[in-house]
Amino acid sequence: MEELANSINSAVISLTPHDALLSFSNHPLVHFFENQNSDIDFMPSEKLKTSLFKALRDFPLLLGHIKETGNGRANVIIDKSKLNMPDYLESISAVNYKDIKSSGFNWDSWPIGVATAGPSVIPDNNNIIKLLSIHIIRLANNSGVILFCNIPHYIIDGVGYYKFLGHWAMLCRRQRHTDISAEHVQLCYTFDRNALKDSMKGCRRPLDVETYNALASAGALSSFLAFLPLSFRTRLIALGSYFVYGQGYFFHISDAALKALHILVKDYSGNISLTSYSLLAALFRVALSRAIVNDSKKSGIVGIATNTIVPAFIQATWWKTAPHILLNVVHTYNLFPTNIHTYIGNNIYMRVLQTPAEYPQDSTDAEVHGNMAAQIAHAMSEVDNALVGEFYDTVATHSKAYSNLTAYMGTKSTALSVIDERHYETGSVDFGDGSPAWISGLPRHIPNFIALFTAPEHVGGGSYVYASLKPTNAEAMLYDHFFTTYAKLLF
Repeated sequence: MEELANSINSAVISLTPHDALLSFSNHPLVHFFENQNSDIDFMPSEKLKTSLFKALRDFPLLLGHIKETGNGRANVIIDKSKLNMPDYLESISAVNYKDIKSSGFNWDSWPIGVATAGPSVIPDNNNIIKLLSIHIIRLANNSGVILFCNIPHYIIDGVGYYKFLGHWAMLCRRQRHTDISAEHVQLCYTFDRNALKDSMKGCRRPLDVETYNALASAGALSSFLAFLPLSFRTRLIALGSYFVYGQGYFFHISDAALKALHILVKDYSGNISLTSYSLLAALFRVALSRAIVNDSKKSGIVGIATNTIVPAFIQATWWKTAPHILLNVVHTYNLFPTNIHTYIGNNIYMRVLQTPAEYPQDSTDAEVHGNMAAQIAHAMSEVDNALVGEFYDTVATHSKAYSNLTAYMGTKSTALSVIDERHYETGSVDFGDGSPAWISGLPRHIPNFIALFTAPEHVGGGSYVYASLKPTNAEAMLYDHFFTTYAKLLF
């Protein structure tokens, strides 16, 4: 502890209103490592912990305290005399890795208590928000290791999350497999939000109306959320997520299935080039829309109320007339100069799309999905420096943008968030015994959330989709013949 403190400089890192957009959300992921060769020295605890402290020298952001300054802004205060130490836990389980693997990594096979943080940010008993939570579980007979890691989205996006894990893993490998274990390999990262702002200089292009309204339109609920201190606001949202949650599911879409879907729907996409993201997002959006509408028809107001964190009576419209919402969350690192790749923060752009609540009875599945995929692909193809710059400017000029977006999404029972995590550098998380055999979200998450994962090398191709859904909606989706033709439920 003292050695770490001596290597850290006190500093203040100013967060932006853009960071605050996801201030309520965590990034909790579980990584499974197999001891294939039954090595005695498999991912040794001492080396893992030593290299973690070395990695934190290069990521001092994770040792700070979040302090709100008002108007959607906050600072991370790094005080070397009062570091916000990680929530670090090691444990031993009687569960064998082979049993988890044979179940296909089904959540039911996991040891109890893997996750030490949930999907929503919650301050601890001392009202402190931990910026790093680690739980290392050594499985029976040293058969494998489970690594749980959580970092609040307030300070780091998914790209930064894996930059940190990859850096930690690299330092561990160097300790174990070279004769320079005492040498610290430092990489130069920047956490200064001005680095991102400076890269966005240039022209601007207006946002679409729906995205602008989601950020700029304030109401009673958003004003109330903005009024609350961060600790109260996050607790309130976490409480809502506890009662209205999504059950986790994993689906597999093979490369062959995705190709077949593309061939089927391309005639209905006009001249728009369809991406795998647009095809997958459309597949889940259409199936979920049908499930939500059917559920609402059966249960009326109850069906609507139980599908959203915020009670149904504060919604502006009924399901029959309200368009469904698709929130596309994309990383925009490729739009900026290469030096921005050392930036650790929230380089995220969100596009809100209105999609139909119901589809014409005479429309074929191919037509419906083709039109939807084309709408998504077109919206994503428009994303450029000018549009992202305008997004950031809009957030910066509306002090309640973070609470406006939270209220907007929270009161839309049909809102679906889709994020593509397939480009994350998951392969870099190699502590010296190989990359993770499986990466998973939690069995419970916020409702109507979709994350796209790359298939692990050993299982061969395709996309794995983590879906957090209301159980009745998921059940209805599994009766959707078109959906299940392409998406196979794993668990």
